[in-house]
Amino acid sequence: MCVFFLASLNINAVSLTVSLQEAVAEKYAAWAYDMLKQNEFEKTLKFLERSKDYADVSSDISYMLAFTRNKLNKNALSALTPALLSIKTERWNLYTKTDALLLSAQIQIRLRRYNDALRLLKDCNESEESALLRILALKGALKNNDSIFESFTKELENALQRYPNNKEFTKIAFTWAAEQKASQKNSLFVQTFLEKLNLIRNVNDDVLYMAAPFFYNEEETQKQLLVWYSASNGVVPNYALPVLLNYGIVDEGIVISKLFENETIDAGVIKEVYKHLRTDLERENFRKEISGYTGVITEDYDADGYIEARTTYQNGFMTSFTLDSSQNGITNTEIIISAGTPVQVTHSTLANNVPAGDPTEGVNLISPVFQENTVQQLQITYTNYPIVTKAVLKTCDTENNKDKVLLTFYFSPNNFFHKPIDFEQLAGPFGLPFPTLINKESFYTGVKMLWAHSYEVETAGKNFKNSKLILQLKNEILLSAREYIDNTLVSEDFFTNGRLYERRIDMDLDGKLETRIRFQNLTFETPQEYLNAEL
Repeated sequence: MCVFFLASLNINAVSLTVSLQEAVAEKYAAWAYDMLKQNEFEKTLKFLERSKDYADVSSDISYMLAFTRNKLNKNALSALTPALLSIKTERWNLYTKTDALLLSAQIQIRLRRYNDALRLLKDCNESEESALLRILALKGALKNNDSIFESFTKELENALQRYPNNKEFTKIAFTWAAEQKASQKNSLFVQTFLEKLNLIRNVNDDVLYMAAPFFYNEEETQKQLLVWYSASNGVVPNYALPVLLNYGIVDEGIVISKLFENETIDAGVIKEVYKHLRTDLERENFRKEISGYTGVITEDYDADGYIEARTTYQNGFMTSFTLDSSQNGITNTEIIISAGTPVQVTHSTLANNVPAGDPTEGVNLISPVFQENTVQQLQITYTNYPIVTKAVLKTCDTENNKDKVLLTFYFSPNNFFHKPIDFEQLAGPFGLPFPTLINKESFYTGVKMLWAHSYEVETAGKNFKNSKLILQLKNEILLSAREYIDNTLVSEDFFTNGRLYERRIDMDLDGKLETRIRFQNLTFETPQEYLNAEL
């Protein structure tokens, strides 16, 4: 009886604790919900970060945390994690499971995890939003899987008929059709498909210039473009400029002026406009305009609506290049450029949390565990691009803005080269210098390659607190390991062909290495193996 009574008290106490947690969580969720309605996203995010301890009893808190992070374009993985947690927790008051499924699918599409997005959308009821996300996922998956071609076109056709006033479906149709036309794939089917849906004639304002390439008659196209342009009062999207120029609706001077008044320009539009200039004089005027450009030129390599690369210019001179190859909101690579030459490259990654096919996949940096606020960085410094003089491997706590240097590699002159980008000229010869990616293999470099080419590596000491350890290497074979405190030698390990045979150490820190320790059969295959060893 006594045991039963105590057990009953314990169950009631646990139940009461959970109820109190739920009540507090509801209060927090209600406050965050009110802030979101006021569009106070930064304030809401800070509040939710403090409230996330209650995520295991409130799906609403997890969902709003995911939504706000995604809205503010934070690391997509940090938004996906609470979105999926909210589905698992299944405790809703303000939102629903469907809301979380749609948000999770949206983030998965951004990360190019198209099959994962489609699996999530299977649990959603049919709606405009779920249809749109399903089509985007199918469109992305189609690039690597031709077998879903019929599923994609069927879904798109159904959506265009069911939701004729939704401009996004029309945009997808023309974007996809333009990609097909550019690659000469299924061109007849595309034409038939668009005509069948009456998209070529009946288009809305946002996408009307996308329709122009699909008119058969050039004269008719020109007339239609003139009607559209006259109705726009000269206010047109950037992507329309090459079309208007090609058909002679707007003269070159106006197109060039409209193009370079933008603070951000797509590189593809620049190339298309230049291609349609007809005389050397027009091309020369274009080069003069672009040569003094101040702003950002962007590239969307896979044409999925998410910009991967940004190049910043100041009066025609490149100052930086950034790349978010995984589309997760974290800059994978930042290149600082001075006088047209890269002087420093920083590669960043979240270990073991990159989508399949991402260029950072397989880059062996540090931690095998995903830490939400921890980014791993490899910072490379050049003497004369692409000759590397130093590389620093570190972890960065993005929440507290703290860095921890793990390894610093030093290289002999002309011994190690790292060339992530090359350069082309936008607008022909003597145009604007513009970075181009070379390939995956040369773009990223792993730690193993750094060890193989360095002659000296600096890291934290092994024997004393607040000391530094300097390894001397040749062809990745250890020659010596010296430990210093404030530039005073306190320990030295001696090697022969990678075999550690003796250590001299200043145990009492009196400035003399009077203690000697001898080792037998201690051979290290790699310097990293030596650093990991407990001696």
